[in-house]
Amino acid sequence: MTENKKKITALACSPSKGFNSDSMLDAFLEGAAEVEGVETEKIYLIDQELPYYTFFNRVPDPAKEPEFVKLVEKVTECDLLVIASPTFNFGVPAMLKNLLDRLSFKALNPKKINWLHQPTGMLTKLRTYYLVSCGTPGWLRLLVWPLFPVFWLRLVFWYFGAKTWGGIYGAGMNANRLARNDTALMAKCKRAGRKMAERLLTRS
Repeated sequence: MTENKKKITALACSPSKGFNSDSMLDAFLEGAAEVEGVETEKIYLIDQELPYYTFFNRVPDPAKEPEFVKLVEKVTECDLLVIASPTFNFGVPAMLKNLLDRLSFKALNPKKINWLHQPTGMLTKLRTYYLVSCGTPGWLRLLVWPLFPVFWLRLVFWYFGAKTWGGIYGAGMNANRLARNDTALMAKCKRAGRKMAERLLTRS
């Protein structure tokens, strides 16, 4: 990271590059790039070597998984983590869920139990933002919002000790209604990127 610059790490979590959540992320990063003093990095999760979580790899061996250790560092030590994901059956793609499972060694302190009798979250300096595409109409999501990824992702990172700075849903998206053709949604994501980048510069 360039000295004195704030860092945004953006995770593109769809297994299909170039589609809805990916387009939302590109617009967000375009807005963030307009702000001097902030640098961004986009990482396609599909390109990462990420063995599934097991009891035996719960704490990674840097000699065996050097790329994964680098990924964890980028995800947990940036100033703002942006997660862009499609909605799969009310959830997120398996590779994103797997990454979050594997982050536990870095995100939780099992030796310090909180009032809920759970490990204490250690990512207290991390801020998060979520961009989620969804085939469900917006009105239905408003009725059953706890079932959708933004709520679940907020809960996971709250457990990890991080703070949420917001999120955007691209509702009603599918192969025939692409996010990149929704000029209002793209403009909204771009404005959000600029706003979050500006907010980073004023953060203590």
